[in-house]
Amino acid sequence: MIGLEHIADQPMERAIWGTTMDGGWNSMAGRFLVDLTSAGGEPERQALTDRRLILLVNHNTSRRNPAPQWDSGAEVPRTHIARMTPHSKVISRGRFDVAFVDGSWIALGSLQRERMEGFVAAWNRGE
Repeated sequence: MIGLEHIADQPMERAIWGTTMDGGWNSMAGRFLVDLTSAGGEPERQALTDRRLILLVNHNTSRRNPAPQWDSGAEVPRTHIARMTPHSKVISRGRFDVAFVDGSWIALGSLQRERMEGFVAAWNRGE
């Protein structure tokens, strides 16, 4: 599991990350983003299991008790993922792209390039 720092397609993030999604709202990538946005909270963690890619959101808004309140934000079966590839843009060093079998894709990432590379390597090894 690694931290998820960005996923939205906002102007500042677009300048740093480039395009963050392709495929339209009815594509697998679009539905993934809709599910994540509808979940509310801040997307902060991602995990890759033997069956699916999961993004967790933190629903904690309390300043008194900073303990995370994790909930599933979006999930996609591994069978719907065609590939995961690191993004070469230097400024977005922790970005990787998740391409779906329908041809759509979405950008995910980590603050640390090493963690992102480990995540992508685990996908490529089938772990």
